[in-house]
Amino acid sequence: MIYIYYNNNDFYKQIEYTFSTIFHIFNIDVRYMKSLQKIKDENILLINYSNEILHKKNVINIKPSYLFSDKYLTMDSMPKVPLKKYKGFPVIYLSKEDNEECYVNTENNCLITNMDIIQSSFFMLARYEEVLLWDKIDKDIYGRFPAKESLAYKENFLHIPIVNEYIEWLWQWIDSFNLGYKRKNIWGEYDFAACLTHDVDRPFKYTYPLKKDIQNLKIKKTKLAYRDIFLHVLSKIDYKKDSFYTFNYMRKIERKYNFTSSFYFMSGGNSQLDGKYNIEDFKIKLLINYLLEGGCEVGYHYSFNTNENLEQMIIENNIIKQISPKSIYGGRSHYLKFNIINICNNCEKIGLLYDSTLGYGEQIGFRCGSCFPYKIFDIKRNKTLNICEIPLIVMDVTLTEPQYLALNTEQSIYEAIKLIKTVRNYNGVFTLLWHNSSFGDLHKNDCNKIFKKLMKEIYYNKGIGLSGREIIKKFNLL
Repeated sequence: MIYIYYNNNDFYKQIEYTFSTIFHIFNIDVRYMKSLQKIKDENILLINYSNEILHKKNVINIKPSYLFSDKYLTMDSMPKVPLKKYKGFPVIYLSKEDNEECYVNTENNCLITNMDIIQSSFFMLARYEEVLLWDKIDKDIYGRFPAKESLAYKENFLHIPIVNEYIEWLWQWIDSFNLGYKRKNIWGEYDFAACLTHDVDRPFKYTYPLKKDIQNLKIKKTKLAYRDIFLHVLSKIDYKKDSFYTFNYMRKIERKYNFTSSFYFMSGGNSQLDGKYNIEDFKIKLLINYLLEGGCEVGYHYSFNTNENLEQMIIENNIIKQISPKSIYGGRSHYLKFNIINICNNCEKIGLLYDSTLGYGEQIGFRCGSCFPYKIFDIKRNKTLNICEIPLIVMDVTLTEPQYLALNTEQSIYEAIKLIKTVRNYNGVFTLLWHNSSFGDLHKNDCNKIFKKLMKEIYYNKGIGLSGREIIKKFNLL
């Protein structure tokens, strides 16, 4: 048991949410105290989160900043940039003594710091800046909050799971008192996990007439044009020969390392960007059964416009429920379109176990500052939701597509492996999104080579590949 004292009752929900999220990872119970006088056992650690410094044995004094104040949800509450750094890492919120450098002082067996890791963590986990800035910034062409508007991008720490770093600092402070506290070992014999996910946008490439490929051949007369005609004809004989029907191929690679994964299927949508397949098609039903028999998760890929349409989300999810025998599953938004004000509430209302949308389309890295799953806090309703987030870290098209990073094969492998190793350092979860259709263009950036290399890297770095549902179960967030 660890005691936590704070005297900011106006923001008790935010404070307890952040502490509870951190200590759930530690698997250590906490008790919130309203009075310092009630703590008598000096062998119990106390975290004092108030402006009153307590110079007593076994006390960690974290001096609060200004986010949880009358500045909350105003532009004055935003972090002051450039951010100060501690051991090379940025600190989003310092105590109200703004001109000080970051410090951790120890005296009389107590610790004092001006680094408000609680408000800094809340800022990232709750996506505070996205709520505050949503109507003040220009969205990208798909109506998404762009990476370039984020503090992490501007201050160059998008490649760091900064909340995990803050958690490590707190653990080092706790451990320094030698009171016998032990952290939870999440992965057993493994060092970290990879949450392997696949958005099924287009299970089949050749849904258009063959004459279109023939006309294209007359214009281009390239090897690729001949290849498309050959594969198009072949797919009419056996639909599993379609260029985008690569599910057996993906699962073969994953099974080599005893990995499981999640597949998110679309079941509706009214946008030109949505998938053009019928989930009731017998071919899709056979595919779903094949994936379920292999121990994979079948989840829900919400269509492009569900951010603003709860009714549409209900209809789509009800179709998924009828097809999947597993009633508990997670999902992700198409094109990573995510208005955190609306979509989290919608996910909770339809009963999803988790969401895994929160990564940027144009950048890889840690949008939420975390490589751990966690419960989402709704800033507008001021409550913790019964829905988890498994933050997305790397998406295939982000690496390779010209409108995003436009990396070649070797660069893609290098950048993704850097993040795998970063996640391993924090014993976290590396969430990867790889589309089945990416393998359909094997000539393009050699996507199969990248995928196979990443699976091998996860395995040989002592990682385990799991579905999203299995990840949530491991963290006891069900």
